[in-house]
Amino acid sequence: MRDVFSLITDGRTRFPQIALLKDGVPIPPADYTTSKLVSGLNLPNFLRLDRVKAAMSQGATIQMGQMEQFWKPVADACSRLSAETGLKSSAVGFVSPPGKGAFNLHQDAVHVVVVQTEGAKHWEVYDSFGDSIAPGLVRAPEGAEPAHDMTLKKGDVFYMPPGRPHRAKAVDGWSVHVSITAEPVMAKQVLQDRVGELISALPDFELPALWNRSEGEPNALHTIADELTAKLKHGEWNFDPPAPESAEDHTEDFARMLEIPDGF
Repeated sequence: MRDVFSLITDGRTRFPQIALLKDGVPIPPADYTTSKLVSGLNLPNFLRLDRVKAAMSQGATIQMGQMEQFWKPVADACSRLSAETGLKSSAVGFVSPPGKGAFNLHQDAVHVVVVQTEGAKHWEVYDSFGDSIAPGLVRAPEGAEPAHDMTLKKGDVFYMPPGRPHRAKAVDGWSVHVSITAEPVMAKQVLQDRVGELISALPDFELPALWNRSEGEPNALHTIADELTAKLKHGEWNFDPPAPESAEDHTEDFARMLEIPDGF
């Protein structure tokens, strides 16, 4: 907590590096930031410590974005995770008052490794409600029960695959946890990128008028597009999607990869 408050009171810290949330809703930055004159420039979004303190006393959670950019132990952990997985890694921290959390039930589109660094936080993590891993708030189906109902204490690590709905609240005192994320590489995006590269490399030319209304045999462009569409639609790319991951499969692996350092 000492390190967190040092960051907040630094005087150079600005939104969105630090953001405030309450009851799952972002607090408008104008409510707790101000402008400062720096080297003749009027720069916005510096923290007003009196407003931040007041919001925290009323149950606001502090969100620290992209911690790898300003906190070396976190940067080291992200670098190790990227080296081990080949995935782009980032980190966000949360400081929550007793009984409060940052967001209501939601899911993320990234792999998340939760590291509890101070206090304790109670987590409810559900299995996926469907096929989508799109990030955002979700609603639990009637009768759904958490797959994991647990309290993380200082030093505990837990892994969540993409698309796992979850929510968390601090227990008893203040809680600090860091979520280290790894962006998954999606097959569809890779395919879109590669096809886009191929199309960009083709010579461009003007098509004849009414090219798509020709009668009789389809023209060559139609034929190529139809053949490619058919191959992609029927999955002729020799790719078997992996089985869904579980938290139990990888929590220990990620904990080993990160080798959480002192001062984290």
